[in-house]
Amino acid sequence: MRTKPLLFFAFCALAFQPTAGAEFLGYPGLIAGANAAAGSLYDDPFRAGVAPFTIAVNPALTAGNQRLAFDAGYAGIFGGDGSGVSIHYAHLGALFPTRRGVFSGTFQFGIPLGANGVSAGAASNGGKLALASAGFGRDITKNLYVGAALSGGALFSDDADSDWALYGKLGFAYHLPDLGPLLDPACAAVFSYIGKTFDAADSASYPPPFTGQVGFSAVVLSLQSIRAGFSVDISFPSMQNLALDAGLQVEIAGAFVISTGYRVNFRAAADGQKPDLPFAGISYMFSGGAKGGAIGTKSDVRPSGVWKMRGDNAHLVSAGLAVNIGSPAVPPQIILED
Repeated sequence: MRTKPLLFFAFCALAFQPTAGAEFLGYPGLIAGANAAAGSLYDDPFRAGVAPFTIAVNPALTAGNQRLAFDAGYAGIFGGDGSGVSIHYAHLGALFPTRRGVFSGTFQFGIPLGANGVSAGAASNGGKLALASAGFGRDITKNLYVGAALSGGALFSDDADSDWALYGKLGFAYHLPDLGPLLDPACAAVFSYIGKTFDAADSASYPPPFTGQVGFSAVVLSLQSIRAGFSVDISFPSMQNLALDAGLQVEIAGAFVISTGYRVNFRAAADGQKPDLPFAGISYMFSGGAKGGAIGTKSDVRPSGVWKMRGDNAHLVSAGLAVNIGSPAVPPQIILED
């Protein structure tokens, strides 16, 4: 008697449509991170910590952060086949580590300018969209992170039905031992959109409830001044499709990160839909120190940007800034005197 409920849950957990809604815009890392549920060199949860925007991908990624973090960004979609509309998104985020875990929150706002909008998430039907998210991440062990997030939002429109959304996410990330030439590998699983999404939005932008994603990332080259890594994420839309996100990142001198990646929706490709071109992203980490002070001796400022040409010939451009305040916690050294 228990077999049918288990089969039903397994089917729902894998019923996934590729996400491209407003929570995945507004900050360049949401594109440049290649939707990597296990993290990447762009945002490494097990080494350097992540920015608040990552709760939109996997809320577990924040669990290892030891510093206050803030991010802000903008994304714009311009042009497109048969349309002169431009769509603009803004993002704000904050992350607060505590002894009990890491709390985070983000806010996104989207607005189209013009008429006959291109398909670009919930704002494409001429409405203004606001979305707020709150997340919590905790390290169960030094290698196992878990996290959850709750998102709620509203769509306000003059020429279409207004709508609202309230849904949750549950994520896991695990740091694996080195696998031969694969260094610092990590795997992850995320169950998203547990609740009500925007019914008025483009169905390709917000998946049905109980969606799922699995991901893997690793470093393949580690030298003194350069590191290279990749991420691969697989989704199974409605058990009738296969979607793939693949990303490649190169870190130079511990500061520059150049990233690119590609998304393949095999069903859309079979239907003749023109695919997006690979994105191009870059970021740079500025580190500064200050003697004394209550927030520590080191803070990092990281500007970033990304560009992508979509399949409908629209240009997606995004720029943002992330700030980490204070020094990472360092375990105390115990010195035994003779």
